[in-house]
Amino acid sequence: MLRPQDILVSLKFLSPSTGDRSSYASLAKSLAMSASETHAAVRRAIRSGLLIPSCTHPDTLLETRPSVPALNELLCYGVRYFLPVETGCFAVGIATASSAPPLSALLSKSDTPPHIWQHRDGSVRGLTIDPLYRSAPDAALRDPVLGEWLALTDALRLHTGRVAELASTEVRRRLREFPHAHADACSDRR
Repeated sequence: MLRPQDILVSLKFLSPSTGDRSSYASLAKSLAMSASETHAAVRRAIRSGLLIPSCTHPDTLLETRPSVPALNELLCYGVRYFLPVETGCFAVGIATASSAPPLSALLSKSDTPPHIWQHRDGSVRGLTIDPLYRSAPDAALRDPVLGEWLALTDALRLHTGRVAELASTEVRRRLREFPHAHADACSDRR
């Protein structure tokens, strides 16, 4: 069964920081997770079709890539149903969802308090939401591209209507532009 950390790991494969994916240890460090937890998440993501393993090195991270169609379906149509978000109390933290890039640049300022992940290194006062996974805020601080993917995911988990549509449009645009968006999987895969 798919777990929230599997989505976090899969989103990391959409980031250009490939050095973080040279080994399970480096991937784990970049995501503030343990190596064993990261290895299990990669295995589940491959089994579920979110990640496509290398044809030549299937037991390593070398050349493993995200499945663009699967991530599109999961983010745009599924994540809000199995990982819904509820707002919490006011606190200080890191902006997310529509309060963070890239959506914050597309939306006009609002009187609505921003949504945040409560975090010791944050500087934004707003309504807390639980991150996709407990280490997501730390991973987002280390990798701004991953942070944007996480903010889009939170927007899709949290919002409906216009904001969700903007987030879906941005996810689809970014996935279309992803370098491996049209690459085929191994011919011998399942």
